[in-house]
Amino acid sequence: MSGMLFRIGVLFFGSLGLAAICAAIFSFRRRGSAALRAVPGSRIALRISGRFGLSDRFSGFVDEASAASIMVMDLPQPAFDQLQDLSYLGKMLSEQGVHRAKRRRLRGRRGEYIYFRGEQETALVDYVKYILFFRGAGAAGMVTANIPRAALLSGLVTEGEVESILGSAAMLVEAAG
Repeated sequence: MSGMLFRIGVLFFGSLGLAAICAAIFSFRRRGSAALRAVPGSRIALRISGRFGLSDRFSGFVDEASAASIMVMDLPQPAFDQLQDLSYLGKMLSEQGVHRAKRRRLRGRRGEYIYFRGEQETALVDYVKYILFFRGAGAAGMVTANIPRAALLSGLVTEGEVESILGSAAMLVEAAG
């Protein structure tokens, strides 16, 4: 009989341990999950994980661990029409030091948008740039993800994660408070 009680005890307490582990994993995943967030003063909202904090240097978010940044810029709606001219856009990107820019599609993204992936080499860090121009709610916006190439190669940040953030970009009716 004591052998049977021992097995029941192991099953019971083992189940509690498993439940505690599952709860801890669920809690971690919820804290790391992406919430719709906007920079104060901007109408652009992104579904971005909590590891990206608000930047105190620019309008956007930064992940200190990887040095990745997501910058947002509200634009007047006519700016989007001007950006549709690919020769103008190519020249603008080149002037900003973005080379090898290629137009791409964002899986699941709806509405009008222009999306590019390019590269920018600086004296200190080489970046992969992901640039989204979009319009909605009577305005246009630009979201630029600046990801150190080393962060992508090491897996600290993945291209899928970046494209998910950019794909979630939405224009709010009013600027965030």
